[in-house]
Amino acid sequence: MTRFLVDRPVSVLMVFAAVCLAGWFALARLPVSLMPEIELPEIVVRLSLPGASVREVEDGLTRLVRGQLAQVSGLEDISSESRQGEATIFMRFGFDHDLRQALLETNEKLDRLLPGLPRDIPRPRVLRASASDLPMFHLHVYRADGREDTAAMLALSDFCEQVVRRRIEQLPEVALADLTGLALPQLEIVPDLRKTHSMGLDLADLELALNSHNLRASSFHVYDGQLLLPVRFSNLLRTAEQVRQIPVPVGGRVIRLGELASVRESLQKQTGMALHQGQRAVQLAVVKQADASLYGFSDKIEELVESFRQQSPELRFAISRDQSALLELSIQNLLQSLVWGSALAFAILLFFLRDLLSGLLIFFSLPVSLFASFLFFHLSGLSLNLVSLSGLILAVGLMIDNAIIVIDNINQHKALGKTPAEAAAEGTSEVIMPLLILNRSRDTC
Repeated sequence: MTRFLVDRPVSVLMVFAAVCLAGWFALARLPVSLMPEIELPEIVVRLSLPGASVREVEDGLTRLVRGQLAQVSGLEDISSESRQGEATIFMRFGFDHDLRQALLETNEKLDRLLPGLPRDIPRPRVLRASASDLPMFHLHVYRADGREDTAAMLALSDFCEQVVRRRIEQLPEVALADLTGLALPQLEIVPDLRKTHSMGLDLADLELALNSHNLRASSFHVYDGQLLLPVRFSNLLRTAEQVRQIPVPVGGRVIRLGELASVRESLQKQTGMALHQGQRAVQLAVVKQADASLYGFSDKIEELVESFRQQSPELRFAISRDQSALLELSIQNLLQSLVWGSALAFAILLFFLRDLLSGLLIFFSLPVSLFASFLFFHLSGLSLNLVSLSGLILAVGLMIDNAIIVIDNINQHKALGKTPAEAAAEGTSEVIMPLLILNRSRDTC
């Protein structure tokens, strides 16, 4: 095989040029991340039943869903946790199981179960765990004037949820933006007990009036020739003024609820809070797509945040824990180490071998090997990360060691009077198999 390659230098050069060109284009398309994409064999299903107690969640929701999901093929273990108004089901599979197929089967089981669940609960969320699901960065949004009253926090939360989150998730590199520290509104209705008692009303009457005006009717379809039109009625109460205008029958007349009770908008009880430099803020944890590249992503985020600053001068935007900056710095350090290591290896080869041509041959074989590695990375679906780059640096050192052994053996054959072509063919053939076996044993260890 070695003799075959030595006798065809033009073909070998063309193949090496094609590999370098293909590796160059593959490098531009490789996903770049801080850590490799490692899928954990676990699926998490989150259920929500607002306002229900732990016992109601466990008996009316968790057991039913867990029993249905226990039929998913390949399942090794299933467990659940029920809390006030919500529940979480953990499904564990074997490492050799097809997690995508398990995800599809889990969603199929949930779709079959939905008609038997309470009508007022949202659809269960199915999440796939991954070791690389770390946020790329955190974006803190807070008011410049330092206001933290109800109206200011509600406006800030609504802006972050409706504008900032949607525009960030529109970026192709972003998978989701998780919000923390939102201020959620609620309506407080405080009845005037003196008025209600004087009119012969109690709290049950007010509650009946509220429920009768806060409903969502089932949807239905209307046929219009060949058209099928979906129709849905909704009469949900959304503002304090709508609640004040609810009619309450009292004897033979009707009184507005606002005359019997005080209705005002307030904040729900906080279950989490985000602070930036001691000031209350809304935090967005941005998670990237698994196959997205972080190169150039920082520029896109800075451009988007700058547009937010111009459109909303009353708000402040701050980025913290930026993984893209850490990744770029780490990759620059690794590449710098690679360049310096190659240069020092070239200098040492010149000092000991006293052969400029051999040193140049080893030095120029490094980028060819790297481009070939990038091509295989692309074909195998791997990403550039700290682990893969560290492995490449170790491989470069191993390749230099092997190249020194091969060149030294070729020089010994040349010293015996053989032609350069014969020395290259025979010297390489003698050591190529022992080197492959040695490298394989090192990888096994």
